[in-house]
Amino acid sequence: MTVPDYLIEAQISWEPDLWGRISRAVEGGTDGFLSNEATTAKRAEIAAMLRKQAAELADPANPVPEMLRLAESLVYERNEEAFERGERLANQYMTSLQQLPADKLAAKKDEVRHLRDVCKYMVKFNLMPGDFEPKAQLEQLIKAQQWDKK
Repeated sequence: MTVPDYLIEAQISWEPDLWGRISRAVEGGTDGFLSNEATTAKRAEIAAMLRKQAAELADPANPVPEMLRLAESLVYERNEEAFERGERLANQYMTSLQQLPADKLAAKKDEVRHLRDVCKYMVKFNLMPGDFEPKAQLEQLIKAQQWDKK
């Protein structure tokens, strides 16, 4: 008994998936290229999600988490209402800092410096005006407390 010889012709090619495009396509993603409209829509979606999270984090006793989420939302999409809410919270926060005794104020050092850095980032990328009053107040407080020294 003999086994017939079959000729099977096939062509195989391979290329490295350096940017993960194949795996993203398999996962339902894109090849990494979005149109301007799709990008704008995605940014708006992310900003809306962050504003919703900010509202859920609202706490008059600790406005910082809400302020940070609002600031992050502005990175994705300009929104006057979110900016104004963040500004009101920042002003309230600065008022509360000014009323703290020295020992409790010292405990806020890292938080204050972080908020100042967030403001610097926002100004650098034109997401808030350079003369944003709470930013100036944060910088004055940091300098007065000598928290700017390494």
